[in-house]
Parts: sequence; structure tokens; C-alpha cells
Amino acid sequence: MVNSLTKKTFFQSKIIPILKNSFKNCYIINTHSKEEAKLFLQNNLNSFDVFVACGGDGTIQLLAKELAYSDKILGILPCGSGNDFSKLLGNPNTINTFIDRQNPMI
Repeated sequence: MVNSLTKKTFFQSKIIPILKNSFKNCYIINTHSKEEAKLFLQNNLNSFDVFVACGGDGTIQLLAKELAYSDKILGILPCGSGNDFSKLLGNPNTINTFIDRQNPMI
């Protein structure tokens, strides 16, 4: 799930190929509002095993709340302006570092 405010060109040229090479069934949704993201998650929770938040702390929080108490996996691609939660977990603090490692952390 991509926050519509994230770095779109960079995401499309770098991140999408990594995800598509890592997973057979990779579905990418670009959301424009919290309501749209919640609705997608509620309607598709049983359709996927892994959900990846590509955005900042708000995007991660939204997915974490919707996936809580489920058996789903939450992956994080730090694409926000601060990425505080991702840094707290010890994940790469920039998207460039993340790509250089070529480790989707999922």
C-alpha cells in the first residue's frame, strides 16, 4: 500500500521491480486517503498474506491498526519524511539504503 504523497517516480522505478521480483502475486495499491486505505484493507484482508506499508509513520500506523490481531504480516518500506518508527526498529533510515541492501524486510 503506497501513500499517494510518497516519492512516486522513485517508487515506480526502484521499489516496484524489487517487489515484483520477490513475490509472485504482488498487488500494489496507491491510496489517496485514510478512508480509501481502510476500505481496501477491510475488503481484502483475506486476499493477501503480506501487506507492505510504503510511506511514513502514518501509513505504517494505519496498516498496523487494521492488521492487528490477524495472522497477516506487515512489511515496512520507509518512504516518509521522518520514518521514525522504521528507525526505531533499526530498519534503514532512507529508501536509498533500503534499496542498496536489496532486502525487503518482509
